[in-house]
Amino acid sequence: MDSEAETCSSGGSPLSSASSASSSREADRQILEWAAKLELETAEVKQHAQVLASQRREVSTVVDAATAKLQREMRHRFDTLDQRVARLEQSQAELLQRLSESVAPVQEQLEQMTGVLASLSQEVFTLGSRQLQMESQWHRNNWTRPRSAPPSRCDGDSPQVDHFEGTTLEVAAPAVVSQVQTRPRAKSPSPSYPNGGGGRSSYKRPRRTLIPWDETL
Repeated sequence: MDSEAETCSSGGSPLSSASSASSSREADRQILEWAAKLELETAEVKQHAQVLASQRREVSTVVDAATAKLQREMRHRFDTLDQRVARLEQSQAELLQRLSESVAPVQEQLEQMTGVLASLSQEVFTLGSRQLQMESQWHRNNWTRPRSAPPSRCDGDSPQVDHFEGTTLEVAAPAVVSQVQTRPRAKSPSPSYPNGGGGRSSYKRPRRTLIPWDETL
């Protein structure tokens, strides 16, 4: 009885051990496959990372070179612009100085001319006032003073001119016919005139003269 039980027990253990060994081998095989795939993917990732790093370095080099070139050009342009601005400011300052130097004497001359014109205007106004006063005074004297009858003259006498005080006119007095003489007289020769004209042509109105202000004041 004991021997049969041992035989049965010994006969069951080899089957279970074989199944467990096969399952372990399958698991090891799958693990190895996964490890190989993972290693391949890791190698590909490393390769792509190296390519990306190389491209990044190239792009960074190009960008750094372009940035440095742009900075140099911008610095050069800014320096040139600063120099031009400085030259323009200097030329503008010189131009303003020349203009101020040129305008100063002109302004002084204008001020002097303004003063002269003001004084001339005042003098003209004063002279006009004095002329009006003199004319009004002459008119008053002329209307208030009685006029005397003009003296008689003979045919051969020259016309007399009345000179009024304070006036600018020289008026020829009208010819007065002499009284008829009762006794006869010899015919006198006709007077001779320097210009060869008749006696009537010599009775001309004299020209208008200026008022001698210095003598009348």
